[in-house]
Amino acid sequence: MNAYKTLYNQNTLLSMLSYKRPHNSHSEINFINKFIKPSCNYEDAYGNCFAFVDGTENKENLPTILFTAHTDTVHKFGGKHKIKLHYEPVKDAVHLFASVKNDVLGADCGSGCFILLAMIEHFQKNPPLHNQLYAFYRNEESGGIGSYESIKHCTEPMQTVLQNIDKVI
Repeated sequence: MNAYKTLYNQNTLLSMLSYKRPHNSHSEINFINKFIKPSCNYEDAYGNCFAFVDGTENKENLPTILFTAHTDTVHKFGGKHKIKLHYEPVKDAVHLFASVKNDVLGADCGSGCFILLAMIEHFQKNPPLHNQLYAFYRNEESGGIGSYESIKHCTEPMQTVLQNIDKVI
């Protein structure tokens, strides 16, 4: 395994979780611009962002696995949280926890976005065997609208890519 400094560490995760991201809020847009768009190479008409990672074998083949997350949260208002870190005993160990006062943390799906971005970073530096596709959908907390719009208004090249997908994680 190659040693490299990662952008996706605890500080980045906490920063991502601090955003309250109702759909189309300034904080969701800022979150997307700061964290998602730098790793993506395609954006559809609805604002969903996609990243392609080439594998080392069968580069001419389309990806068959789609990894997904969404950029919005269930918060009523946008903005940022002040995250509190605290340690708590769990069974025979002490674990670090993050929380916010009187609200939800934004880990749905901030943690999913973080994991996908960390995977993209890792696999760009350590190519997987097979091509990969990553999707960051918008407006999922309102009934899966972003993923629906992605299929409904799909361009021909993206439609070809998505038709090849047989696994979604």
